[in-house]
Amino acid sequence: MKKLFAMLMIAALAIGVTACSDDNEGDDPKGPATTNFNVRARGGNVLVTLATSDYAIDIPADAAAWVGQSEQSEGGVVGLTVEPNATGAERQTTVTLSAKTTLETLAYMKIKQSGESDVDSGDFVIEEIFYTSNTLPETGEPDMWYGDQYIKIRNNTDHDLYADGMLIIGSMLNSGQNFSFYEGEDFRPEYCATDDIYCIPGSGNDVLVKAGASLVICNNAQNHKANNPNSFDLTTADFEWFNESTNENYLDIDNPAVKNLDIWYTSTLTVFILHSRGYQCYAIAMPPAGMTKETFLKDYTLTGRYIYSWSNAAGSGSFDKTIKDTYKVPNAWVLDAVNTAIPSNYVASPWHSSLDAGYTYCLENPDDATAYGLSVRRKTGTDGKLVDTNNSTNDFTPRATPSLKTGK
Repeated sequence: MKKLFAMLMIAALAIGVTACSDDNEGDDPKGPATTNFNVRARGGNVLVTLATSDYAIDIPADAAAWVGQSEQSEGGVVGLTVEPNATGAERQTTVTLSAKTTLETLAYMKIKQSGESDVDSGDFVIEEIFYTSNTLPETGEPDMWYGDQYIKIRNNTDHDLYADGMLIIGSMLNSGQNFSFYEGEDFRPEYCATDDIYCIPGSGNDVLVKAGASLVICNNAQNHKANNPNSFDLTTADFEWFNESTNENYLDIDNPAVKNLDIWYTSTLTVFILHSRGYQCYAIAMPPAGMTKETFLKDYTLTGRYIYSWSNAAGSGSFDKTIKDTYKVPNAWVLDAVNTAIPSNYVASPWHSSLDAGYTYCLENPDDATAYGLSVRRKTGTDGKLVDTNNSTNDFTPRATPSLKTGK
């Protein structure tokens, strides 16, 4: 800031809101200051501190439906609540703060709210995926329960964000499948096809992720080291995914101390696990403010077909496969997408190349037993942030030591 205002300072900001004080170039430095607030679509709280508690708030009539005084107002702290914006269009207003007794204008709070997404592409990125499972020390064989699988998601910005409502999706198509499309039927330039959709719960201001901090989302939030010293203690994970299995022989485990992801849709009838060889690919997306599970499942079903080709010792061929029980997530919602694959078996990307132009991996071939206990980890750039060029071949270290083993 070029000037320091004695009468007005930013006291606090809710996540999802960025703010900066007007430079007031050319204004009387003793006059009322203007503070600009850029609020994301999901809304939040904005606060300023005045030198007096004797003030009045003037909210323009055309903004009264989406801006109001918050419970955080106390003494000289003025708090406003900005409601979620479901209009799809940017909106703005200026709130005037005046002294009650003298009617002197003390300050202006200029609020501009996004009309579409709460976060932008690249704000959150997939930092790491551990999908291979750890080996058991008694046998050297992998733990086939896969309960210690996890995904780390990083806030890759310089400001705090909310992760409420973020979708974690698994690809319907498989990077090891030989699939292709008829002309005009390839949906990938517009949509991601998914049949596994999990959502971070929250009402908009519940899941605070500090700048540069990460969320750990796991299969089972248990201390897996208790039964396997090669594994991790995931009891401090931020979220876990939990499925109500229809098979009593394959029941999921719930840690009530760790919040479960909301299930918007899943293809499994038992327990969802990340593909242990890395054929399924993953993305994170932020739907528009106000989007509900019910609306999504009604309006975003994916229909169509693709060509599946095969070749083995017995011969080769191809046939049409009908897309069913599948949903489409618009590419415009996607914050980050990661292709995982096996180099010797990589055929095609489930995502469009604009989302990920490469792939990363743990297994070098389908029978690679040396990959157990390894993960894929995003590289760190010279600026201290994670590298994000939308090309996982460039952005990730394949066959990496998991961060939960290294502690960093």
